[in-house]
Amino acid sequence: MKKYQILFFFVFIFSCGTTGEAVKIGPDTYTVTASKHNITGGASEAKTNALSLANNHCKSFNKELLVINAIQSFERPFYNYSVTFKCVN
Repeated sequence: MKKYQILFFFVFIFSCGTTGEAVKIGPDTYTVTASKHNITGGASEAKTNALSLANNHCKSFNKELLVINAIQSFERPFYNYSVTFKCVN
């Protein structure tokens, strides 16, 4: 039984956080937000997740990522990172 409790704990901890989809907010302009619990990487992991998703989104169009704006916030216990970006040639 203890083995399952430990497994559940690790699954819970490593799943604490979300990364949304890239949302179109203008011509060739998108936004995405990622959240990560401070135990599972916090601010740096949220930033990495958001920028990775943005970069992959642009790569799907064979374009490059151009960050327009980035905002980092902390809403206990989650760090949030929002990025607004364009996909350019």
